[in-house]
Amino acid sequence: SIHNFFGDIEKNTNKKESHRGGIDTSRWQLIILLSRFLGTVLRLGRFIMICLDDLQWCDSGMLTLINEIIVSVAQCDQEKQHFLFVGTYRNDEIDDVHPLADRLLD
Repeated sequence: SIHNFFGDIEKNTNKKESHRGGIDTSRWQLIILLSRFLGTVLRLGRFIMICLDDLQWCDSGMLTLINEIIVSVAQCDQEKQHFLFVGTYRNDEIDDVHPLADRLLD
């Protein structure tokens, strides 16, 4: 699972606080890497659909990762025409203080 992947990264990297929201540098490096990879594939005219289920289980770090990737793809007209993100969540499992609630308002 993706959570296991991030756990392995956290164990094997040097955590340094970033100036952006307290997220460590290794996560920002991963965001940049994934954004560049998606951008490269999309510029080749390929289509990408990412579907993530049960977003109510995401912590704020994972939601930041998802948001930053979507924002980076959305900055280029050609790339955003070939990209679809679908996220699902159980609305009865989030409340006003849940990290996902803030993201849904954006």
